[in-house]
Amino acid sequence: MSPRYAEAWEAEVTALVLALVEAGVLERGEWSEALSRAAATAPDGVAGPAQWLAALEDLGVARGLVTHDEVAARAEAWRQAYLRTPHGKPVVLDDAFGTGP
Repeated sequence: MSPRYAEAWEAEVTALVLALVEAGVLERGEWSEALSRAAATAPDGVAGPAQWLAALEDLGVARGLVTHDEVAARAEAWRQAYLRTPHGKPVVLDDAFGTGP
């Protein structure tokens, strides 16, 4: 049985984590521990896509690849891009992150 995702980002974060583990960038034990910590924050104690993303972000911070402030800024940039994007059009970040038109 394959997992079902409500949004594309949920499948994307799952695929990203699995690819990082398969490539040896993340160790299975390291990922398991991070995901367990994130699952503890879920209302039902089950790690869903939001906890997978939080665990991945926390590992990035722990490894010094990104700061919490940078994660928050990127999330806000995506939120703002989403709000200004007409329905049915792809969401594009602006040049502040070097990914815009």
